[in-house]
Amino acid sequence: MTEKDYILFGCDDIIYTRMFNLRMVEMLLHTLEPANILGFSLRLGTNIQGCDAIPENNSLYRMWRWRGKPGHFGYPFELMATIYSVRKVREIINALNEIKLPNDLEVGGIKYCKARFGETQLCMFNTPNYAVAQDVNRVQNYYQNAIHGTEEHGTENLIAAYQRGAKLDWSNLFGINPPDAFVGDQYWKLIG
Repeated sequence: MTEKDYILFGCDDIIYTRMFNLRMVEMLLHTLEPANILGFSLRLGTNIQGCDAIPENNSLYRMWRWRGKPGHFGYPFELMATIYSVRKVREIINALNEIKLPNDLEVGGIKYCKARFGETQLCMFNTPNYAVAQDVNRVQNYYQNAIHGTEEHGTENLIAAYQRGAKLDWSNLFGINPPDAFVGDQYWKLIG
């Protein structure tokens, strides 16, 4: 990867809910990055409650001003279906002491961006979001992220289901327009 490339993060049990054009995102980032754009989010969209991003003149995209927003809307750097320039990600990684988990990168990146990048913005398409997280379990205990699953969704049960040949049926998430990017087990279905 070169400094001119982009990287798409996909943590948090991400499921893409509709087709999107990565070349379009790359073109927009290349054009907008000098205008203080930190990255391009696919988890934010016009259907997400609390996501009051401002449409730009061409209506293709919206600008998300993260400062002062509550909860996960106030993250200037996150690893759930967001695209950043390799240059900025390397800058963030080089500033951190140690990264053991993706959460370390995310928390360190949030702190770094808040201190370093000032009034940066995230960008998103002027459409419903393109990605959701089925936040049904936690696979580590260093960061106590919220989960919306039951014992059925625990890692041991899912490993056993996988060993039996079960697969996650993601197709019932395709085309949804949920009010939040975190959908828990609302659309959860194992087959096989």
